Amino acid sequence: MMDKFGLKEIYKARERGFTLLELLLLFALFAFLAGAGITATVNGIGKGDREARVTELNVVMAAVREARGDDAGILRAVVEYEDRVIIANGSMPVNDPARYLSETTRYKYTIMSDGTVEQGSKG
Repeated sequence: MMDKFGLKEIYKARERGFTLLELLLLFALFAFLAGAGITATVNGIGKGDREARVTELNVVMAAVREARGDDAGILRAVVEYEDRVIIANGSMPVNDPARYLSETTRYKYTIMSDGTVEQGSKG
């Protein structure tokens, strides 16, 4: 039956492999998918770093508010830090923000006695 329709000849021709056009289309598809994947990964990593930086800054600012006694209306002078990583230590004085941190910061901070906080570079 296959000889009547000439299918045997078609199958023999396909046994040779892919055509140049098929290979080029496959290569273009892989290049497109790889480019899209790399772009998405890079954007995701950058976004995660920004979110981590903002989150840590919010935690440090909360620790400074606690050290100042803002919630209790006390307003103590805060221990100053100048462009350095803050090491979490629960045994520090009540006016030291390090007392209220659960982990050491990844970024350097400058904290003034009035509670002003500036985030610096990664430590």
